[in-house]
Amino acid sequence: MEGVRLNRFLRSAYREKRIEDISVEDGRVRILGVVIDVGEVEFVIADESSQISCIADDPSKLQGLKRGDIVRVFGFPLRTVGEPKLQVDIIQKLDGLNVQLYREVQQEISWLEGMVRW
Repeated sequence: MEGVRLNRFLRSAYREKRIEDISVEDGRVRILGVVIDVGEVEFVIADESSQISCIADDPSKLQGLKRGDIVRVFGFPLRTVGEPKLQVDIIQKLDGLNVQLYREVQQEISWLEGMVRW
């Protein structure tokens, strides 16, 4: 298939971000946080840096979600007036996750990636 560019069909990966570091230019992001409020199609999560409202296009994505749940949310930032919002693609519940240990491991991985040149 000469001349076909497959890059057009590839999606970018979801980049791990802290909530305060999210901007609309980021594209796909993933954030880890604790659910602090749940509505019909919107919920709010918080991490150690800030909080963000997350909007689901399908209310069934929020089924079983409750305050205090630890979740990883995959989505993309929306251009909004006022507070930032995240359009949700995937919600992953992480019951039993040791968040402090997870953050420490992420820091070590980042440090190692900085030491290794690809």
